[in-house]
Amino acid sequence: ILGTATLENFAYYKLEVRPDAQSTWNFWSRSDNPVASGQLGRVDTAVFGRGLHWVRLAVVDNTGNVPPSLTCAIPLIFE
Repeated sequence: ILGTATLENFAYYKLEVRPDAQSTWNFWSRSDNPVASGQLGRVDTAVFGRGLHWVRLAVVDNTGNVPPSLTCAIPLIFE
């Protein structure tokens, strides 16, 4: 997963995954280091099975909040 995860009061970012038919996000990874236009993480698609899944990035500030503008979810097909 490539992208940017930065914030003035940055604490960490996390990646979460869920199958399209479910509403519950599964925690995948966390990093305490901000990233600007780089690799945010790798998702082992074999863990989640085949089909349409959503991958979500959430950037958390130093108060434990996730500003809505710093959450992004994208659909991916795992084969």
